[in-house]
Amino acid sequence: MEKNRQIGELIVHWRDHTLAAKDINADMYMALTRAIAKIEKQALKLKKKTIDRKQGARATAKVAPAPTASWKLLPGTRIIAARRYSIKPMTAEEAALSLTSQTDQFVVFRDADTDRIGVLYKRKDGNFGLIEP
Repeated sequence: MEKNRQIGELIVHWRDHTLAAKDINADMYMALTRAIAKIEKQALKLKKKTIDRKQGARATAKVAPAPTASWKLLPGTRIIAARRYSIKPMTAEEAALSLTSQTDQFVVFRDADTDRIGVLYKRKDGNFGLIEP
């Protein structure tokens, strides 16, 4: 206690770590409560750090870096909605046959065997490319 201020100070030793918190308030119980909250926050951070180290986790900043300006659309660039395509159930071979008879560069279809959507497109080398989820 100093003048009209109550000082709550906690020091916790756990294994090789020391957690310390200090808070000043007019009310002694409030100072202790806030110091305990600080200690809890430090303990949770230490626990998370220990778990990540044990499980071999990589830091989030290294795995998913912050987005750069190159990911954004340039000023004046717009997304224009194209026409709608009817998705018919067919095999990839049937989609290739329908693509050769059309002037389009790609065809969207539902695979009759797996019931998944796929995109078949014409490649520059004369072959066809298949995009499946």
